This record gives sequence, structure tokens and C-alpha cells, in this order.
Amino acid sequence: MIHESLKGQRVVVTRPRDQVEAIAAELRAQGAVPILFPTIRIVPVEAAGLQAALAELDRFDWIVFTSGNSVTCLCDLAERYGAGARMTGRRIAAIGRGTADRLAQRGIRASMLPETSAAAALAAALGDVGGARVLFPRSQRGLDILPAELVRRGATVTELVVYDTVTAELDQTGLAELRRGVDVVTVASPSALEGFLELLGDEAREILSRARLACIGPTTAAAAERLGLRVDVVAAKQTATGLVAALT
Repeated sequence: MIHESLKGQRVVVTRPRDQVEAIAAELRAQGAVPILFPTIRIVPVEAAGLQAALAELDRFDWIVFTSGNSVTCLCDLAERYGAGARMTGRRIAAIGRGTADRLAQRGIRASMLPETSAAAALAAALGDVGGARVLFPRSQRGLDILPAELVRRGATVTELVVYDTVTAELDQTGLAELRRGVDVVTVASPSALEGFLELLGDEAREILSRARLACIGPTTAAAAERLGLRVDVVAAKQTATGLVAALT
């Protein structure tokens, strides 16, 4: 059923080009007009220690994922080096439903999912990690909050960079649509917001002064506020469905 509050609203989607369809479809179903303007792209990284970590997957007590991108990149790398089968049967924590869904697409079930999609909630949900060995696949630019908290609680954390986030090339079609006017700008990560500002410069802030800013979760909202931006909507569930539900 179309929600009247979104009918005809022009909503900017800043996710990487290969990840826009889920939220675009949700927006269309609600009568909104998605404006596709990718601001970042994901680049897989084969960091030092990758093959050693994949060979020792059985020795880790937990593998902790804080994004769908880390799931995709680690699983792809594991398959490449013949360690894909070792991913199943592990105790795996996912920060939110979107990350758990990405795991499920790979045939992997999340053993633990916190009620709130936040680093502090994930650390608390893991409980007593004293002496535990934790593998933490991450972005090159990811925050250090979660691994630092796990170390404070007594865990031994192996951080493994599996991807980087870089600014996308300017999409001229999307830019033309932006300049026709938009009602909402959605961002699903701090890096997506930073990419929006980098691609458009002063024009980005002009657009955001006239449109609502919708963030997929508290981490992204906090990053926006640190940049001096007004946040209008924060999704309770960090998925495409959760973000569109927050908008409605």
C-alpha cells in the first residue's frame, strides 16, 4: 500500500551503484521517486595477514561483522583462497538485520544479533569475551570503537581490512536530477555522506538546507551532526526497509 506521505517525493539514494536497487524498489513501492546518485564505491582489499587469518578461522571464537560489505568481501576472499567452507559453523555476530541478511545470502546464520544496531550494543550482547579470540573484518576507514571495547573486555582481536570505501565518479544524470530539486537525501554510512559533500562541495550543503536528511542509523546520524548538518530522520532498523519505514 502506498503511504501518502511519500507519494511523489523525490528521494536521493547515495549507496554504491550495485547496492541501490533494494532501497529504490522500496521507495517506488511507496510512490516515491528515487534519485540514484552513488557517492561511494567499495574496493576489496587483500590486507597483510589475510591468508593466515583465513587458514586459522577454526581458532577464532567469534567472527564479528559490522557491515554487509565486510560480509561480502570476506566471503569472496575466503572462496578465492579455498576457505569458504570454514565460514560455516563459526560463531558469528552481526551488528544489524541488514548484515545478518547478507550473511544469510551466503548460507551463513548469524549466531548473535543485538537488539540495537550499534557498536556498544553489539559488544554488550557478546557478553563475557575474556580470553576469547575475535576476528574483526573491517573497512580501511572503519571506526575503532568496537575492537577497542572488545579488547577492554579481555578479548584478543584480530582486525582484518577487507575493503576500502572511495568516492565514486560524479554521476551526471543523477546530478541533473538533483538540480531539479529533491525532498529527501538518504545516507547509509558516514562515508556515503562524506562522498556526497566531496562530490558536490558547497552545493551539497545548499541541497541539504532545502531537503530532509535521513540516516540509516545512529552512527551515520552522529557523523552528520559532527559535520554541522541537521538530521531529520534516523532509522530504527538499519536496512532498506527500516529506512523507508522511518521516512513514512
